[in-house]
Amino acid sequence: MAVSVNWGAMGIGAVIAFLVGWFIFGLLGAVILAIIVMVLMGIIKFS
Repeated sequence: MAVSVNWGAMGIGAVIAFLVGWFIFGLLGAVILAIIVMVLMGIIKFS
């Protein structure tokens, strides 16, 4: 399974999601939340 990341489209949304997740859930939760947000926004694509 290949994972492609569109870094140009990442933008401020993923950063905000990461910071909010870090504040609420701690570091591990922030990473998971940021990945979920990036998948939903179409930044990370699984192929």
